[in-house]
Amino acid sequence: MTEEEIQATYSVQFSSLDEQILQLESELYRHQFLSGDRQHVVVHLLALRLIELARGCRLLAKAGLAAANASLGRQCLEVGFKLKAICNGKATPEDFFNQEIISREKSRSWVLKNPSALAVLSPELRDSLHQESQEASGKKLKEIKPYEWAERAEEVEVHLFAYSTLSDFVHSGPVSLGHIFDVKSNGQIYMQTGPSDYLIDSVIEGTCHCLASSANAIQKMFCDDPSAAPAQKASP
Repeated sequence: MTEEEIQATYSVQFSSLDEQILQLESELYRHQFLSGDRQHVVVHLLALRLIELARGCRLLAKAGLAAANASLGRQCLEVGFKLKAICNGKATPEDFFNQEIISREKSRSWVLKNPSALAVLSPELRDSLHQESQEASGKKLKEIKPYEWAERAEEVEVHLFAYSTLSDFVHSGPVSLGHIFDVKSNGQIYMQTGPSDYLIDSVIEGTCHCLASSANAIQKMFCDDPSAAPAQKASP
């Protein structure tokens, strides 16, 4: 399948994706996101990341880069889970930021426990890591796995049937390679190297759902906040 054939065959899906991107952008424009409100800041950042990833899905799908498109589609879903969970109050901005602290602690702990890793570090960096470890000790931070983000976002079904399927492409698992591999009747293997429309429908559908549910979650977040004021429209 050529890139031109993909764009012609899936023109309706691409139009739907463009429409949902515009809808989320419009929702960001309609509301006043305050720098002093951590929920506003995190939600706005995640929405911008989701829009960027969705545009990437559109470009990759049109180019027939199926595996890359599936990987990016999975990222869209994960961002959407976090955004919606924070919008609906089932997770806090602190929960979001703490994931970075937890991730850094895991890496630091591994280095500090491995003499071969410590040996290549400068004395200053080793001392810094030890100090960070001492400062972090005693802090009880909760790691939130993707499934729990989906659960808090009330998107468990999406995680089970879409996110889990696309995860195989992120890790280059055997399932993600199946669509490019075939065996001819004479036993000769065939590898597809050209543009592919594999999973375009599923990835775009999932991304559209993610964009729409995120826009709805942002709208509800502001409706539930009586102190929120609508954004002022820019002068023409």
